[in-house]
Amino acid sequence: MGSDPNILVTLRAVRALYPTSRPLSRQELGAILNATAWLYRDDGVGLELKLGGTTAEQPRTTLAIASDILRFPGDVGRDVLLDSDGVATPVWGEAKPANPNTFVSPVEPLPGTTPGPTKPGPGPAPIELLARVELLEALAHEQELLLKRQVTALQSVNEDLQRQAAALTMIQEIDRDLWARLLKLEAIAAALRSGVTTSRALGHAHRVQIG
Repeated sequence: MGSDPNILVTLRAVRALYPTSRPLSRQELGAILNATAWLYRDDGVGLELKLGGTTAEQPRTTLAIASDILRFPGDVGRDVLLDSDGVATPVWGEAKPANPNTFVSPVEPLPGTTPGPTKPGPGPAPIELLARVELLEALAHEQELLLKRQVTALQSVNEDLQRQAAALTMIQEIDRDLWARLLKLEAIAAALRSGVTTSRALGHAHRVQIG
């Protein structure tokens, strides 16, 4: 937001990347202001259009902008570079009313000519980040081991099912073979019973003839 002190921190970081042994060029001043506003564009920060006097040049558009002002929501402007045509020291000037028609949106900084500092803000310390990375790696390793165990268990179950299916097929084949043998035995038994009956009938008839 307009009173966010982090903007001044960012502006100082960007300014530190440029020489202090000489006055900055219009392009350098424009690059510093535009880069800072670009990082806070979602907060409504912009630049001030200026057609006369001492100006800076916005990257890409080459628009003439104020060399020491940033714009904020509510049509407010602040002086943020003291002695912009000299040492250009970052400051946090008093909020002043600004013309809504002179607001200029920042553009993406040019690669290689404008530094791209990150927007300051609260965040985990490097040690905390490292601990989180190590924790995530450990969790990922545990998940990988668990997945491997599950795959191995499923493979074992599949092998058991295959063995059971093979045994069932063997049992069915044996069952069919036994049924076939049983039918043969029944046929033989029927034939034997039929032969015995015939022999008895013939023997009875012969005895009748003899008598």
